[in-house]
Amino acid sequence: DSLGLELISVRHYSQSHDPDSESDSEGGELMIHATPTLSPPPTGKKPSWWSECAVLQFQPPVTRPDFDVLLRCQRVCVESVSPGPVCVTGTVRVQNLSFHKQVLIRYTFDRWASHSQVTGAYLPPTVQHFSLSTDRFQFRLPLPAPPCSPLALPPSLEFAVCYCVQGEEFWDSNEGQNYAICWTDCPPAPPQQDTAWIHFI
Repeated sequence: DSLGLELISVRHYSQSHDPDSESDSEGGELMIHATPTLSPPPTGKKPSWWSECAVLQFQPPVTRPDFDVLLRCQRVCVESVSPGPVCVTGTVRVQNLSFHKQVLIRYTFDRWASHSQVTGAYLPPTVQHFSLSTDRFQFRLPLPAPPCSPLALPPSLEFAVCYCVQGEEFWDSNEGQNYAICWTDCPPAPPQQDTAWIHFI
């Protein structure tokens, strides 16, 4: 060059570019293409709305110090409830009055204008810390398809448990108030940041 220094030729290639291509030249031109990140196609899954925005409107009876007394009086008590991305799961404990028994969970999303019902599944026995002979059942309440906005979430889910045994029905309805789960307004997700890739020719 004009300063008497040796010239060095530097060539840059992208991973998808063939170094032996005839279109290459020693004085390659640098091209920068900014491509925004595309949002993934909708999959119908909004797990954070169902699980992270759920607020239990009750205290599970199993956490009460008089749970044994309550179970003896009602014959059936909700143990645990856990909202998830596609369903609400929970466990129910019943007093073992007979080998043949059934646990039903009746629930609604529109304050009992309509309702649905599922059957609890028997769980194998575990170590018990109760003075009564009891059995446990598990239930799953399916959640509707997620709406397009958390503002469109149903106001609440309410449910009660029915224990059918020896021709009788025993209910746990949270002392007549029903068990309820509400969904609060979730904050909007942060916008995705655009990224860019650099292509050399």
